[in-house]
Amino acid sequence: MTESRYEEVQQSARRVLTELGLPDQTQKRCFSLLNDRRTKEILTEKNVDGIIAGAIYIAAILTENRLPQHQLTEVMNISAATIRKYYVMLVKLLELKKKKI
Repeated sequence: MTESRYEEVQQSARRVLTELGLPDQTQKRCFSLLNDRRTKEILTEKNVDGIIAGAIYIAAILTENRLPQHQLTEVMNISAATIRKYYVMLVKLLELKKKKI
């Protein structure tokens, strides 16, 4: 993935995080997930909006700022099924423990 493409991903995530009004802690966690080498590798071949949504959803859970999926679907204009698909994919890819999520 090119640096300019990754910058677009970050800007998109920043816009969504701001629109949802999520705190800095959640935003930092989200960018940490998106910045992971393993996530960057799949950003070129998967639904970028789905990955961003999954990372935001995971970050919100990990920072105890849970948000309803429908809020994320409205802001990103994607389905709840897409959020769940990429949430599960990222949990497995990043080897996150389900007990934490």
